[in-house]
Amino acid sequence: MKYPLAIMAYLYDTYEGEMGIGYDIMCAFIKTLLRSSLGRKTVGIRLRGVVPAFHGHAHNRECQLGWHPMYVEGAGLEDFEECERTFCLSNNLASCTRLASPFHRQQQIDEHFHFHDFDKHAASGNFIFQNYRQSVEKVALNSVKLRAIEEQLHTTAADYEQDLKDERNHLEGLKHEPPEVARTVEYMELLGKHEVASGASIKAAQEFNRLDHLIVLEGIQKKEIAAIRTRYRTTYTRLLLVDEELSRYEVEHGHAVRWTRDLPQYKEAVTLMSQRRYRLALDKLERLTVQRLLELTKLSMSGVGESWSQPLI
Repeated sequence: MKYPLAIMAYLYDTYEGEMGIGYDIMCAFIKTLLRSSLGRKTVGIRLRGVVPAFHGHAHNRECQLGWHPMYVEGAGLEDFEECERTFCLSNNLASCTRLASPFHRQQQIDEHFHFHDFDKHAASGNFIFQNYRQSVEKVALNSVKLRAIEEQLHTTAADYEQDLKDERNHLEGLKHEPPEVARTVEYMELLGKHEVASGASIKAAQEFNRLDHLIVLEGIQKKEIAAIRTRYRTTYTRLLLVDEELSRYEVEHGHAVRWTRDLPQYKEAVTLMSQRRYRLALDKLERLTVQRLLELTKLSMSGVGESWSQPLI
């Protein structure tokens, strides 16, 4: 965080008043910023952080509601991705500086960004005008559609703001599982640990009971004998510890009878655990898929993957 903090310090010294900053991980960086020596200045100038539109879609929904430009008042049509476009244009330097000397490479890079700054400054007037024209057109066009929707659904602007607040509160409540679900998951995990420990202890006990047979008929040596005895002792000790932990949990949470596989409660808990693992896997898959699609879009490579509609040979 050294360089982002240094950039923020420079911006604070250069500009005054309210400030909006776009950063790929602004949702996490703001915590570091507030804990740093710049925390007081950050609060004083009323900084508004934004996660750029492109990167924001790879963040979870709760993060988008708080940091995506679409939901930030005053962001307008800005997507906060200008740095990405600047870095993309600078990639053209690779072909003409690859074989250059260090001096000429630095000279070429300096000239590139000098011209880029000059070009952006010259085009800034037209950029502002086009954005203003586009925003006016959007307001005029969408206002008509919005009025029609409001007449049909009997809604107002206050309803939309309340919907956002309700969605934020709902997602905030999903950070932690409901208490009854958390207790069921914890109990099932303890039962699973007990089952594994019990199976290992039974197997080690059977091997220990056959120790004389293994010594006489199979001729195992001192090292193998010691390993069998140690395994018998350690697995039994582990089973006692897990059983004690499970018994304590049952007493604390009022389980009069230990759940077994034939009980309805156990079968319902197994279904709950399966659905829980499925939802977690689905959330992870969705996040990775969105990230992959956005990266392909960034590289102008959308639609270049294999088509799964064709049979695989």
